[in-house]
Amino acid sequence: MSIPEAELGAVAAELDAWVVSKVATFDALTEGHRSAIEALNENSSLLAQQQAELDEALGRRSDAAKHAQRVASRLSAQLEQLNLEQQQLPAKRAQVEREIEHESHSLATLERAIAEQEVASERRAAELAKGTSMYKRWLGLTFERVGDDRLRLDLTHVDPSLPERSFSFEVFVDANNLYHVSNCSPPLPGLPLLVSRLNETNNFAEFVRTVRRKFQESVPGREGAPPTITQP
Repeated sequence: MSIPEAELGAVAAELDAWVVSKVATFDALTEGHRSAIEALNENSSLLAQQQAELDEALGRRSDAAKHAQRVASRLSAQLEQLNLEQQQLPAKRAQVEREIEHESHSLATLERAIAEQEVASERRAAELAKGTSMYKRWLGLTFERVGDDRLRLDLTHVDPSLPERSFSFEVFVDANNLYHVSNCSPPLPGLPLLVSRLNETNNFAEFVRTVRRKFQESVPGREGAPPTITQP
């Protein structure tokens, strides 16, 4: 039995419609797949960019972490040094206190020595001043202050031919309480020995009498003659 031509046409039309539908579906799927691929590609590029940015950020963070670690290590070392110094402070303080005590003791000793020296100098000056009138009366001796620390001694009645002729010398006491004599007129060859003897005995009156006798012996015609002035 033959299929009527009308039915064949209907079947063909239905088949064509089905094919068109499937092609359209396929095209839609293809387009969707292409769009998905493009989206995936875009997402992949974005992800790659984000990954690069993340890697860069992680690198910076790693550098920052390393820097922070170095700073922390340095601060830790400084803190350890400070702790060590703090532990040493009591010993250093004790050392400083000992040094201060030693310096204070040395200063006190020096002050006592200066005070004793001043007292000794004042005592010698008083002895010199006390003997002025006696020396003047017995030895024709006068004193004159020269500057701040020297005394000039002038002796007369030494030369019988010229009773008012002046024989003189200057004397001062140094920081070690030692006598020194200078500007002796006329010069006496044995004067250094007399000064050495004076510093041994500290007898200034005897020194003046001895110098006067040496002046008398230096007068021409008086060598070996006994003194004409009675000692006090």
